[in-house]
Amino acid sequence: MSRIGVALVLVCVVAVASCAKSDKPTGTEWQRDWGEFVAALGSMTKDRVDVDKMNAVFADKEVEWVGSVQHAAPPKEGKRARITMAMVPLRLALPDQAQAEMKQLSIEPTEEQWGKWAAVQPGANVVFRTKLVKKEFLNFNGVVGIMQLKLEDPNGGPAVTNFVIVHTEGAELVRVADR
Repeated sequence: MSRIGVALVLVCVVAVASCAKSDKPTGTEWQRDWGEFVAALGSMTKDRVDVDKMNAVFADKEVEWVGSVQHAAPPKEGKRARITMAMVPLRLALPDQAQAEMKQLSIEPTEEQWGKWAAVQPGANVVFRTKLVKKEFLNFNGVVGIMQLKLEDPNGGPAVTNFVIVHTEGAELVRVADR
């Protein structure tokens, strides 16, 4: 093989090795990791809440995350079951140096999916799959709704609370996870 051929092969091997060692998110790591999701979301909320970008990135994407079941309400009267998941609490940067703590996620399994969830006890750590969807909510039409409510703090603390709502559809129980 000529020197040019050897050099070209060597450059290709080095380029592939550097890509394999990259610590940068692949663009889908957030679909498997709650922390990566909050980080990806933060890149779209820190300076300005970019609903169009959030919708373009997150809408109709399936995620598989780990959380702890806080509360599960079975389906009734034509309504889906609702499960409140405790997630690893993380701070989301918002404009004007505001922050919101993201520590819960509500998911709604279909009737077919509820069967597996019925036996899961509060406090159980689970791996679950859900789909992020775009919904209309108050003045938002997106996957994520962010709102600020001015609430009086009886202890004299800050009077503004930020809420983040992540819209999901369906909730498949993948497995009960180890603690």
